[in-house]
Amino acid sequence: MEEKIYSDKYCEACGNGLIKTAAICPKCGSPTRGYAGEYSVSSISPRKKEVAVILAVFLGPWSWLYTYRQNVIKFWVGLGLVLFNSFLLLSSFAQILYGPAFFPFVSPWWAMGYSAISILWIHTVPNLVIYILSIVDNARKPAEFFSKYPNGA
Repeated sequence: MEEKIYSDKYCEACGNGLIKTAAICPKCGSPTRGYAGEYSVSSISPRKKEVAVILAVFLGPWSWLYTYRQNVIKFWVGLGLVLFNSFLLLSSFAQILYGPAFFPFVSPWWAMGYSAISILWIHTVPNLVIYILSIVDNARKPAEFFSKYPNGA
């Protein structure tokens, strides 16, 4: 069995004693300073602004997962609104096409006399706004935000 070589190295987060070559603290999981091993924080590849904008164009609010730590609220609010609007749109068309016998949810828009085209616009416009906001949000952030992101910038 290999003997562990202890030094005067301690975890900065919890104060636990560490071995010389420790990359992370076994007690709290925090990365240690001064270790340039393959699992160090500096080895994480930085994010790229171009990738974030392309993700926003194709995936809308899902693009906020790329920088999730900084965009938690934007991601969940945007995704929740898109899913809620999509559910209302699909339920409205199920009501129109198949009637209350197939889908018992009574569409408020259909009950108020709105046409199918109006219902489509009522639910599509908010989703488009959220998609455009995700593109604008990712495009307006400076490139430094993405390059420093993995280190908690």
